[in-house]
Amino acid sequence: MSAKLEESNRQLEYISYHDNLTGLYNRHYFLTTFNHLFNDMQRQSHDASLMLIDIDFFKQINDKYGHNAGDEALTHLGKLLKKAIRSGDVPARWGGEEFVVLMPSTTENDVKQVAERLIQNIESYQFPIIAKLTVSIGVSQFRADDTIKTWLERTDKALYQAKEQGRNRIRYSA
Repeated sequence: MSAKLEESNRQLEYISYHDNLTGLYNRHYFLTTFNHLFNDMQRQSHDASLMLIDIDFFKQINDKYGHNAGDEALTHLGKLLKKAIRSGDVPARWGGEEFVVLMPSTTENDVKQVAERLIQNIESYQFPIIAKLTVSIGVSQFRADDTIKTWLERTDKALYQAKEQGRNRIRYSA
């Protein structure tokens, strides 16, 4: 009986921390972890990067192919994201078709390599039903004067610059 209870508790914990579609962490878990790691970064002045990823024209995918195809694309993108990042990075589904990755102990050069690898892997991937999709990525580095809010806002601004400048690209915050 105890083994069954332990397994049920493990399953409940997994469900409470993960997005059921992509298998990535959910927003709640991400924000909790982000807060904890952010406090460590401030105390110890570590390099770190933040990446926001948005699927380009996702509404058109759902409209043209249906929501099941959109869900399938999200699932596959989650797998590609997991393969592109390093162990110790914290990937999550931010909401809808947006994803976020906190990358502790990451220089600007490190995050550029990961973002470029992700863009290339997605461009060359054959997604079921829809075949191709692209993403826009916003990236920023941790600054000593950041708050969680300002860091997220700066990264989000870089993401919107990528979208405004044609999509399927990476933009780095100033």
